[in-house]
Amino acid sequence: MTVSRRTFLTGLLGIIGSSSADHLTKRVQDFGQPILLNPHEVKQTLHIYEGGIILLGPEESFDQRRPTWRQIFEAEGYPINDPDQVLKLLAGKGMEIDELDELVSDVCWPMAQACTWNPMSMAARLLDGLKIGPKFRSRAAGIGQLNFHYGDNHPGSSDVWVEVEDDVSVSLLQARLIELNQPIKVIMEIPSIWKSS
Repeated sequence: MTVSRRTFLTGLLGIIGSSSADHLTKRVQDFGQPILLNPHEVKQTLHIYEGGIILLGPEESFDQRRPTWRQIFEAEGYPINDPDQVLKLLAGKGMEIDELDELVSDVCWPMAQACTWNPMSMAARLLDGLKIGPKFRSRAAGIGQLNFHYGDNHPGSSDVWVEVEDDVSVSLLQARLIELNQPIKVIMEIPSIWKSS
């Protein structure tokens, strides 16, 4: 079922307690930062940094150790516990089963780190996998927007990240995560990312 932008925003505005997008924008401007509701349960955190960049977990807690291929494939969402699927995956990648628990090689590490094994790409993958609504997946201007980037910062880039457009969008993102019963809390690492129109 497709949800219209109007229906989507109306439902989220009701959760936050606003009557319209303009009312919510005014409330956030008056507050001077996003209005973040608290989820009932927290198992993961999304951290908003300068420019609206979103990281899964705080930047300083990220484990910089090089992962195994198994960890990379698991982070990418492959069914690594299904032996048949693992064999198909490895065959498609030209790998043998004994390579699965080896550390990612020096040659492959820069790309694996850029597109999979860092807090920015993990946040993008998490949010991309959730059915968070039509406007959040759009690049069109307006409130309630996430911008997904897939190697578009320079030619040859493998970087994957997501950024939130403004403080109102941060508020709506947290409300939508709560509406989806996701145990995810949005934390601002900067006071505001407000962008005036």
